[in-house]
Amino acid sequence: MCRRLICLVSFVVTGLSLISSAQAGEATADTFVRGAENGDTNYGSNSNVTIKNANGNSYDRKGYIRFDVSGTIMDASLDLTVSTNNEGGGGTTPQTFTVEVYGLAESLDHTWIENDIAWNNAPGNDTSSSNFTEEATLLGSFIVEPIPVGNVVSFRDPNLVDFINSDTDNQITLLLRRTAGTSSSHNVAFAAKEHTSYSAPTLNTIAATRAFGPDPADGALLNATWASLSWRAMDSAVSHDVYIGDNFDDVKNGTGDTFVGNQVETTQFIGFSGYPYPDGLVPGTTYYWRIDEANEANPNSPWEGEVWSFSMPPNTAYSPI
Repeated sequence: MCRRLICLVSFVVTGLSLISSAQAGEATADTFVRGAENGDTNYGSNSNVTIKNANGNSYDRKGYIRFDVSGTIMDASLDLTVSTNNEGGGGTTPQTFTVEVYGLAESLDHTWIENDIAWNNAPGNDTSSSNFTEEATLLGSFIVEPIPVGNVVSFRDPNLVDFINSDTDNQITLLLRRTAGTSSSHNVAFAAKEHTSYSAPTLNTIAATRAFGPDPADGALLNATWASLSWRAMDSAVSHDVYIGDNFDDVKNGTGDTFVGNQVETTQFIGFSGYPYPDGLVPGTTYYWRIDEANEANPNSPWEGEVWSFSMPPNTAYSPI
């Protein structure tokens, strides 16, 4: 379990059967590894997670951070407190850095030990370069602005949410890599859980309390006369009430003929014979859809979803520049 689990938000939205819950979990293990002649040195007790990009020489450093996770989430952010930011050589002027975040393959995320990991045995580490191996998946990147130490930077990306939701062993490892482009003498580091002044790396998550992750994305523009709608389900859902229509209020209120039915699948076709809008989707029309999660055994069911939309472009010219 996480060393600290903080319930940040718990409330009921008036008019909706919806409980929103946010949690913050500190890292259960965090450290960095260093290259070349430092390849067998362990830095697990260090109070910083230091990262550098020096093309595989002794200045290279990469970060390793592990978190406990559980359940399906709708959103997530990795929060790190900047503990070092300067140009090196005794200077104190903050610099700008780009930091990449990778997810370590699940088969390896539990194999490293904080007080034993080093450059030469770190899972997913390419020991000959500043890169990671194919066992690490790039989730995205964030910018560290030239800010003083003590400030918090956050990484949020849909790929992070997907990576967490794909986990099956209740723990994940995130890897940090500084990109090339800044001098290897420049220094940036984040507070580790051993830091006595700054907060440990924290993974903030929002549990899924309704259907989420619509595909096509909310507000998308489609060019076909049909569509395949899909979504991510919350953990408590057993089935899904599907609403589709071309009037926002009808879909929002579940009125008219917008109710398509209840189903266990998380995919719905439209624009085909035997499905909603069997004659095809109409150019120049905006369609709205909503998914209510259902579970008859749960007194909070159904969990009303957001109204999403997608549009069909008209047959005439549109969006003048």
